[in-house]
Amino acid sequence: MADQRTLVAMINSKATVLALAALLGGMALFAVGCGEKDPGPSAETQKQSDRLSQIQQSSGGDWNKMSQADKDYMINELGQGSEAKAKMLLGPPAKGTPGQVPGR
Repeated sequence: MADQRTLVAMINSKATVLALAALLGGMALFAVGCGEKDPGPSAETQKQSDRLSQIQQSSGGDWNKMSQADKDYMINELGQGSEAKAKMLLGPPAKGTPGQVPGR
């Protein structure tokens, strides 16, 4: 009889309830996190990234050295119709040594 009372007291204690809630919550998070691997970028995104890299390399990061076809692609396909956004994607030409403080 005393063992039953002790068991009931343990179940009713706040600490036990909180510990069980934390344990169940942790198990739920673990179960949710066990999914498939991220497939990575889509084929379309990879194609756009490859094209952007090619344009950056061929122009040396200079908007004025790009062909009109490349400018049109940058504006319409990547820059959402904005020349300013397209120029930002092209990026400034690299200056200085990588890893150093900018401007030095």
